[in-house]
Amino acid sequence: MRLACLVVLAALSSLATPNPGRAQDTEGPFSPPRFWLGMEFHGGDGTGEFGEQVEGVWGFELVGRWAPQPSSWWMYRVDLGLLTYGEEEFSVCAPPPVGCRIVTEVTTSNDIAFAGVGPELRFAGDRLYLFGTLGLSYFTTSSSVSGASVSESLLTTEHFSDTVLAFRFGGGWRFLVRKGRYPFRIDLGAEYHYNGVAEYLLEGNVIDNPDGTLTLVTTRGRANVFTIRLGFSFGFGTGLPSEG
Repeated sequence: MRLACLVVLAALSSLATPNPGRAQDTEGPFSPPRFWLGMEFHGGDGTGEFGEQVEGVWGFELVGRWAPQPSSWWMYRVDLGLLTYGEEEFSVCAPPPVGCRIVTEVTTSNDIAFAGVGPELRFAGDRLYLFGTLGLSYFTTSSSVSGASVSESLLTTEHFSDTVLAFRFGGGWRFLVRKGRYPFRIDLGAEYHYNGVAEYLLEGNVIDNPDGTLTLVTTRGRANVFTIRLGFSFGFGTGLPSEG
């Protein structure tokens, strides 16, 4: 799984090559935007002992950036995301007398929800950047039930959770695809999620007992993650430059 994530993201990065002709065609007399909103897709793995226990990490992240001035060399950054580090699926028949005439799908997912704020430094006309954010990571394991032919979850139960203070830092490259009042960029980068010591569940750690109860086998240790990212963002808040 971890190798597949890295290969897919590496292949998709080829799409990030800008089209100079297109960028030139859409260029207008606008000042650089002060606001950027984007989405990024992650693929990677845990580090250290955590990396030995999981088979890859994947997910997404929403990112907002704001510059005090259009030409500022730094920006405020706010991010919110979700990483999955394990998932189990199996089918269950309905109780008698219905039995297997009705089949439901049970999915148990191990996730890390995270949020953070911090500064972002930008270089080379905002094509290169470095950032660091401080926030929280929420480790959670939950099971959901859905119909075999229905994608929507019918019922969800959280089995375990733990919240830790987290620090994230990273950087990357941004490729301009379109200029104008609402510029568009493709982002390719990497980041390290320092979650420190957390308590969490792994695949197979939710055990069904014969009497219908559950046994949870938790693990406590460092749960840091390294990911590479491929995403996109749109700029807002541009304006016409003043005529001198």
